[in-house]
Amino acid sequence: MLKKLIASSMALAMVAMMLTVASADENKSIESFMAHIGKLDSLSGDQKSSIKNKVKQLAADPYSRVDAITEGLSEIYSDYKKAISTDDEAASIKMLQPLTDSSDKFLAADAMFYMSRALLNQENFETALPMLQKLAKMSDYTVHADNALYFTGVAQANLLKNKEAVASFRKFLSDADNAPERLRVAAWRQIEKLQAIKKGQLQDIHQRMVFSENRLKKEKSGDVTQEQQKKIVDMLAKLIKEQEKKECSNCKSNCKNSQQKQGQAQKQGQQGNQKTAGQSQKGGTSNNPNGTVQKRTFDGKASPWSVLRDRTRDSANTAVKDKLPAKYRDLIEKYNMKVTGGDKR
Repeated sequence: MLKKLIASSMALAMVAMMLTVASADENKSIESFMAHIGKLDSLSGDQKSSIKNKVKQLAADPYSRVDAITEGLSEIYSDYKKAISTDDEAASIKMLQPLTDSSDKFLAADAMFYMSRALLNQENFETALPMLQKLAKMSDYTVHADNALYFTGVAQANLLKNKEAVASFRKFLSDADNAPERLRVAAWRQIEKLQAIKKGQLQDIHQRMVFSENRLKKEKSGDVTQEQQKKIVDMLAKLIKEQEKKECSNCKSNCKNSQQKQGQAQKQGQQGNQKTAGQSQKGGTSNNPNGTVQKRTFDGKASPWSVLRDRTRDSANTAVKDKLPAKYRDLIEKYNMKVTGGDKR
């Protein structure tokens, strides 16, 4: 699993031209790590030289610099190498957990980064966030501090901490000049997305639904989840009520226009009838030519009020089905199934 994360980090680096120049923090942390290797009593002189050469070689390549410390630590600590080599994400997290408290701060920082990334993959944002916040302040011991700041924003956004997330993304854009361009673009887009969320509107409801659904997946149905569920229901009810008022207002307007048109037509008809009165051959003063009786029928569209009366009484269902965008309708349906236990997957 963590091999894939390492490969992903390298892929990000390859698309970032700015990585051709190492940041001051990267150079400082790698130089400190080289000095740290020389102080380890657990290694022989030959081992130290071999590991240093490997780290130096990786650090010289702008595309592999981000993995220099990780590879060096893998040579020093066999349990760490095993932890980041397994494809079993849960097992990897379990093995990395004790290493995050290591007295070797380089090892602790690296273990924090890969463990927090694994936790994010599992959507365990609550556990990942404090780890990422701590790692963002350990630039002396890791080359991942800038990336940790970006992922801090990701975790905060998924925990409905929008203001904090925007601040983290802005700090990332301000401080991480040498971060992969892909992450910088993603941070900018995240800021735009979060700032566009208005309280009580569809984007806000959508974000809270995703949050609640994630907690329900993890069988976290306590007070926090229930509070968000109540807010979702209240927000939806308010939106539906507003839509109904708007609909009703439109119906009244259409009905008034229809009545006005009908009145004008009747008036014009009466004037025409007065002109033709008394001209019938057999009907005397009858308005009908030749004394025949004409029956009038109205085959036009039903009035807006008739249409409104014929609609289903389930206003919530109608609003969800007819008024919300498809992505929100699908999410609401899935969310309702999850809450009511209808999802058997």
